[in-house]
Amino acid sequence: MYLALVLLFSFATVDIIKADCGEAGKLYRDAYQAVLFEKQIDESKGKEYWSPVCVGALLPGKYENYTDTLYISSGCIRDDPRNYVVRYGTDDPIDDTKNMRTQFIAVFDRSLPENGITWNYGLSVAKFMPDALGPTVKTVCLPGARDNGPHAGSKCRLGAITQSGKLATLPLTIVPDSDCRNMPSYGKTEIGEDIPYDPKFQICGKELDMERTFAHFKSHVGPVVCENKGRQTLYGYFLIEPPTLKTGDPFRMTRIQPHMEFVNEMKNSYLSDLIASMAQQN
Repeated sequence: MYLALVLLFSFATVDIIKADCGEAGKLYRDAYQAVLFEKQIDESKGKEYWSPVCVGALLPGKYENYTDTLYISSGCIRDDPRNYVVRYGTDDPIDDTKNMRTQFIAVFDRSLPENGITWNYGLSVAKFMPDALGPTVKTVCLPGARDNGPHAGSKCRLGAITQSGKLATLPLTIVPDSDCRNMPSYGKTEIGEDIPYDPKFQICGKELDMERTFAHFKSHVGPVVCENKGRQTLYGYFLIEPPTLKTGDPFRMTRIQPHMEFVNEMKNSYLSDLIASMAQQN
């Protein structure tokens, strides 16, 4: 486990309210989505600006009336975490200053030692100060210990952000594992890794027009959420598509289930507890 600690931007008082995971938002359904922004510099103008890099899913806190944890892909943060903020509470994280919340983060990474490749089957969580849930801030549910979904045929949604900074979800269908096992090698991806398909760690899905989707959304795609007993449940995260991906081809997603011990530890701990634990270890 790796921890990068930064100063927190704001503190939100958590009111005691009734809240359940997986609820739809009032202004837009997928109010569990949050966007990670990276600070960049326009060298020609010498000015700093924030650019969206990944979409994540807000998780319930130790108690379900607040959130302080964001589930993201392990490939999202590739620089000093102090150069990132998380924005949520709106489907327009660039311009909607009325509803948007902004916080700096601390980052915890998780990888499976038996695989040895963080990017392949790993994930990250970003921790921030507790923030109360409300009409524009919701959380996903997490799969239970015996939940082996989503199963082939399940209708799910893939979180994404458009080039203009709008949050969106793309409909996708879960397909049999054999469809992804027969896909061309991922060895020529931008990270240069051979990524075999393993159903223990990955999910196989299909979206009708992936060429148009990725021409529009580029790499700003994120959590895989499916309905489970009427609740929006997080099952995984998008994995990079091979360069040969064509319309109608299946694609791979990282499965969250093998990481649930780590995820539960993170979401059930306050940031202050994690900082104290890190200090003791050092």
